Amino acid sequence: MINPEYDSTYESDCLKCPYCGQENNDAWEINFNDNKIEIECDCGKKFWGSKSTIINYSGEADCKLNGGTHDLIPTSNKGQFECEICGQYTYDRDSLNSDKEKVE
Repeated sequence: MINPEYDSTYESDCLKCPYCGQENNDAWEINFNDNKIEIECDCGKKFWGSKSTIINYSGEADCKLNGGTHDLIPTSNKGQFECEICGQYTYDRDSLNSDKEKVE
């Protein structure tokens, strides 16, 4: 019988047996091939295991990347500047427009 405590093991960072709750921290080594596969737990029960992968993308503007210079204005934080065009921040007014430093 499925243990209600382990009935739903979705959204977990490791594979858990839905019967006994045993965690398989080495599940990243299993080749799921984007399918459900049969897993046998040390408790002797079999269950279906699957994984889902989430990919996030981001883009970041940069005036220097486009051959321009940053248009820096003071922010409400003392000594900090923000580029009005691309939004990058710095405490060193010259660093963003320098070819030697890059602010992340």
